[in-house]
Amino acid sequence: MAVSESLFSSTQNLLSPDIVQKFSSEIQRPIDKTKVILKSIIPTVLMGIISKGSTPEGAESLVNLANKQGPVVSPESINQNQSTEVVNGIFGSNINNVVTNLGLSTGLNSGSITKILGMVTPMIMSVLGTKIKSEKLNASGLMNFLGQQKSSLVGMVPASLSGLFGGLTGASASVSSTAGALQDQISKKSSWGKVGLAALVALGLLWWFNARQTGVKIIPTAPRAITQFQAPAPAPAPAPEVTQALSGLDNFMSSPTAGLVKRFRFEHLNFEMGTTALVPGSEVELNQIAATLKNYPAATVKIEGFTDNVGPTLNNLALSTSRALEVKNELMARGIEAGRIEATGVGSASPIATNTTAEGRAENRRIELIIKRQ
Repeated sequence: MAVSESLFSSTQNLLSPDIVQKFSSEIQRPIDKTKVILKSIIPTVLMGIISKGSTPEGAESLVNLANKQGPVVSPESINQNQSTEVVNGIFGSNINNVVTNLGLSTGLNSGSITKILGMVTPMIMSVLGTKIKSEKLNASGLMNFLGQQKSSLVGMVPASLSGLFGGLTGASASVSSTAGALQDQISKKSSWGKVGLAALVALGLLWWFNARQTGVKIIPTAPRAITQFQAPAPAPAPAPEVTQALSGLDNFMSSPTAGLVKRFRFEHLNFEMGTTALVPGSEVELNQIAATLKNYPAATVKIEGFTDNVGPTLNNLALSTSRALEVKNELMARGIEAGRIEATGVGSASPIATNTTAEGRAENRRIELIIKRQ
């Protein structure tokens, strides 16, 4: 087996039927669907590891992380602290983007993605740790090994995530393959004229691809003239979405000219610190929303949970998801059908105030809803 495929192959061997069944139970999806989901998540974790290990500092941190973690033989052997440390150690500030884009590509909510990442990532790091220890790899050796893995993962990572890792995309791999094929042809030709022509074709393909990637506009010119480049005009920034106080919900629903979708923020719905337990008084706004949804049975809502930036990013994402799900459960308990309510967590990614003061952090710990009327 090629060295570049060994890490990916080892992770596949790790996923026994019992472990896949465990994942399936955690996210409440059929076995076949779970296997498809893992085909997106596992390459994403691997590419995250490869991206992390592309610098001496990153490779050194992976070596330390793998040596510290120890073997992981099943999801049950992973504790929460270990899961958080490994996932954050690999993805860092990219974790929210990773969860969001994996959710888009797999159809899972952020809570389910977070669960699987928290189980899969330590298991993959355990496989890598075994190699590091058995072959006594230092940071330099790990960088070389991971660099050989990259090409085998091209096309496996969801397209929306390829830019996060600075890796090869399908298009760049295609151009590289084309250039390589032309180089093979060159080596078989004895005519210098054919050699020159093939080389020019290869260079032209690479030049065209770079122009497409950077967004520059190539302007045709007279022969022998220098090619001119014109950068595209920047796209206008989208207008920020206006968030209203929940007290304006009924006016929005009854106004014929207010539009079809609106975002609102709870004013008096709060949780005990670090938990999903609602504090007294939160039921007032829950009752209001339930009553409105009953009055407009075609309307649907999306509940979004947010946190401040205190604590690990992954923990904040999980907490915000759990709180959004708690609000959904409260609305269901008040007679609203589950199919009309979507719940997701955003974590600390979208603050509306500074996180440097207690007051600002309190504002950032919030629940918002997006209501769509028909």
